Amino acid sequence: MKKSLSWPSYIKAINGLCWAGPFLAIPLFHQLSPYLILLGIGLGNLSTYYFIQKYSNVNNREQLIVGLIALCSIPITILLDNTIFSIYEIEILFSRLLIAASYGSGGVYALIAKDET
Repeated sequence: MKKSLSWPSYIKAINGLCWAGPFLAIPLFHQLSPYLILLGIGLGNLSTYYFIQKYSNVNNREQLIVGLIALCSIPITILLDNTIFSIYEIEILFSRLLIAASYGSGGVYALIAKDET
């Protein structure tokens, strides 16, 4: 994150809102928290990937992978919550598993990419 110190202030604000906005909405929309958490992680990682690439010339593809998987997990979670799961605690558990899968996939990519260089 040292690279973000040189970003324009409005870009830092946009990036911060992408990360924090969905999390700030959780108290207002508590029942949507599994989706809001995935949204925050997805938007946060995608915005950071884009801004770090644009303003710092660094290509952190693992952030792109984490963000895309987290965002793609939202419709999957909604579908499963409305068809299979109807217990809130199971919804939370499932969203946590998808978060783990997102970060795990990004980490595995980073390890593989590191070995190739």
